[in-house]
This record gives sequence, C-alpha cells and structure tokens, in this order.
Amino acid sequence: MPKIHKYSNSDSIYIKARHQGRMTTYQVTPRGAESLKRHGARPGGGITADDLISLIASGDAYTGKSGPGMVTGNTITAPHSRPARTVH
Repeated sequence: MPKIHKYSNSDSIYIKARHQGRMTTYQVTPRGAESLKRHGARPGGGITADDLISLIASGDAYTGKSGPGMVTGNTITAPHSRPARTVH
C-alpha cells in the first residue's frame, strides 16, 4: 500500500510505493497534498493504489521521470513496451 511521508525539513509530503518489487518515491504537489488532507490522508498513513494513480494522472504526484512508467487507467505501464502492471 502506498504510504505518505513528511519531509523532515518542511511541511511538504511525498509518497512511497512498491512497484514490481522496487520502491518508488513520488513527490506531491501542494494541490495533491491538499486533496489528500481533505480526504483524511495524513503522513504515516496509507492510501490506495487507485488514489496514487489518480494523483499521478492529474500531475499531482510525480517522479521527475525516474519512476516506473506511464499511467493508463488503473495501471502503470513500464517503459519500453513492457506489459502493464498494477501498483500495489
């Protein structure tokens, strides 16, 4: 389950999620952080994979192009035409 973390030197948050056995860190925009807060999500807590995918699709969670691939529907497709995989 993706988990919300707070940076130690600011009020900003980030999300860590496991994808294909590897951890990926997603930065969260202020708008994304506010949306999570409105829905009761807080640092230390988890969110659903669908919530993370929605944040990625809206541009409110991102990896700076170092992440696992492209978002399509409820899956993230790995780079270089690999089969689509669902985030856990």
